[in-house]
Amino acid sequence: LLSDVITQIGFGIEKFVPTLTSLLLAICEQAEEVLVNNIKLLSMKDGDEDGYNDAATLSRIGKIRSLCFLRIADVLNKFGSTIDFCARGCRLWKAMRTSVDALPNTVINADNAPSLLQLIEKISSNRSLIPLLEQSDESVVAVFKCIAGTTRSNVMSCVLKIIDGLLTDGGTLDKDEPSCTKTTGQNLVLKNIHLLISQFTIRLKDEAQIANLDDEILSGSNSSKRTKVQHHGLQLNILCRVSELLVSAEETADHHVKTMEDLCKLLTPLLKFDSHPSQLELLRTIKSLVPKLSADDAFLHYQGLSKLLGPNKNEIGIQSKEHRQLLSDAVGAICCLQGTAKTGSIIDALQGLNSVSTSYVDEHNFDKLLPVINALGTSSDSQGSWLQLACSESESLMKVSQCGDPRLLLPLVYTCFHLLYDQDGVVSRAANKALKALITTCAEQSPSEPDEVRNPWFKMAEATLVHSLKMGISTKDSTVRRSFVMLVSFVASSFNGCASERLFGDLRCLVREDDQELDFFLNVTHVQLHRRTRGLGRLRKMLSSDDQCNFFDQSLSNVLLPLALHPIYECKSKAEEPFVIEAIATVGIIAKHLKWSKYNSTLQSVLANLPRYPDQERFLIALVCAILDAFHFSVETGDSGTQSQGNGVWRTLNNRIIPKVDSYLVKEKVDHRGNRVTSLRPSIVLALMKLFQKLPVRTFEVKLPKLIATICNALKSKDSNKRDVARETMSKMAVSLELKYLPMILSELAVSLSEGYKLHVRSATLHS
Repeated sequence: LLSDVITQIGFGIEKFVPTLTSLLLAICEQAEEVLVNNIKLLSMKDGDEDGYNDAATLSRIGKIRSLCFLRIADVLNKFGSTIDFCARGCRLWKAMRTSVDALPNTVINADNAPSLLQLIEKISSNRSLIPLLEQSDESVVAVFKCIAGTTRSNVMSCVLKIIDGLLTDGGTLDKDEPSCTKTTGQNLVLKNIHLLISQFTIRLKDEAQIANLDDEILSGSNSSKRTKVQHHGLQLNILCRVSELLVSAEETADHHVKTMEDLCKLLTPLLKFDSHPSQLELLRTIKSLVPKLSADDAFLHYQGLSKLLGPNKNEIGIQSKEHRQLLSDAVGAICCLQGTAKTGSIIDALQGLNSVSTSYVDEHNFDKLLPVINALGTSSDSQGSWLQLACSESESLMKVSQCGDPRLLLPLVYTCFHLLYDQDGVVSRAANKALKALITTCAEQSPSEPDEVRNPWFKMAEATLVHSLKMGISTKDSTVRRSFVMLVSFVASSFNGCASERLFGDLRCLVREDDQELDFFLNVTHVQLHRRTRGLGRLRKMLSSDDQCNFFDQSLSNVLLPLALHPIYECKSKAEEPFVIEAIATVGIIAKHLKWSKYNSTLQSVLANLPRYPDQERFLIALVCAILDAFHFSVETGDSGTQSQGNGVWRTLNNRIIPKVDSYLVKEKVDHRGNRVTSLRPSIVLALMKLFQKLPVRTFEVKLPKLIATICNALKSKDSNKRDVARETMSKMAVSLELKYLPMILSELAVSLSEGYKLHVRSATLHS
């Protein structure tokens, strides 16, 4: 009734608001007293003869109290700006004391926000009502404790709105303009900021679990997805504003520093390889937090921030000049914490590589960029070279061996990899030269003794250089890919004879400095098509001539296999078909030497890409057949050959690979009349049969009848061309099978082709 009165009459009942508020508070006080007394009586009873009635009474009282909270929220929301409710604050919180204490428990796995939380949200959204929260510290603490791993999206959204209201003084403060003095709401947040950060830490650790839980409830509707996006954006905005509030605090106590460290640990993983405006705010926040941290804690974020300056896997990464400059400033702030003037050399070099022109939009400042990147490409003893920068830092900061510590060079390394994608040929070539100089320095500084694992230059080559090169080889830009391939060739030559599998020393045999026409890496990236075809042909012959592969698994999986796969997906003209056929044959040879995990992932990827690349369908079908023909793993199917028995290879084959390949045995399409027609894919049939022949005999005999039945169904077609394909496939199958399986074929032909024109088809099939 009161809800209707407020809605219909509005400000016409303004003079009755104090009376109505007193009535609502009186009901809350009465409900509070009844609940407390009933809970005490219920806990003192030994028997349960009246337990049901007591529970029902508590439920009714709870519903009445919830309605009172909602009506109080309506009153405060409607008249909070015109009537002063602060005088009734003590009475209000006293009447809700039990509910406030129980609030963190009531939101556990709750689908919607409780009425008390909605009431606090209305208070925090009005600047005149926020002083009410100042009268009850327990209410703010209870709201912060609601940020937990068991809190679902709807409740979390309400909690975030409360915190946002406190930080923005009920939404009256401009988020882009910092205020000179702290408001009441900001002081409330600052007072309990350590609890807030600890609760956010708990929340973000369980973020994946929360998302899965919400998906089950919300069924993935568009509105729920929009709510999640807004929820995450508000959460990020709050963390940034809390960070600014903490940085601007005059206190510099140890617990504040610890809170800032926790905030950095929360915010740094939220940085992504994109140029969204929210990332700018996040970068500014991290930049302001880093100078407040200790040198050791700040250095923990050095590598993570440096990676953001490089490519994003096989793509260019962050291109926004503003984002990159903020990243450079944040990394430079970490360098400054080392407390020596020599860190300026790396900071200056980093800012030079990411400098922006003041005369042209989105252009490099070449006056600063080129001198830095050219100096990095010079010899080790030159000013501005990799070794000179690392040694100056290591001698004064890291206190390590005389060869220097390259860890502080990480942002420069990742920036050079990013510049390989630059469309300006001068910049990309200079970056290529700088990276070659770094590879040479790593090889010179890495010892030849078995103690090389402890050497920081060796670790940089293994962890940073090689990882970035592996990602770059898979890029779709052929021009950029050539740079990465030639860098791999340079690594193989520089680390020739190295025992580590990760440094591609085994690929040295493919490099021919004496005869460039025989150099695999030069041929496979050559502009002439026949040279690329010849390069893959030589690699295929080399792999097929040796019974035992001379290449490490890392080289096969991360270098040779991606190079052979690219032509299959990139073929656009008929002239490239010989190159594609050679690439398919090369992949088939490489697959014979792969481990099961890589073999499985490659085959699964090709099967998943078949619907995505309709123009390359025939090439991908041939690729699937080549990979299936290369199957070379031992299979244990168990006693009964069920899905739950056997080794991992068999379970993957039986549950995922074979059913997926079966779906491509027959191709469906629509003819010119709109009718759906099917045609047999003979290459898939024969490849599956060869795969089944490598399985145990019992499993082979179980799988074979389905293949025969598929061919017989194709023989029923009234299209003579399709019957010819099916008949030829059946004859090839019969030739490759043992004689004891011929009765199985004849029996299926007799059953399937038993009338009309099918009798003539059966005779022709038997004759073939």
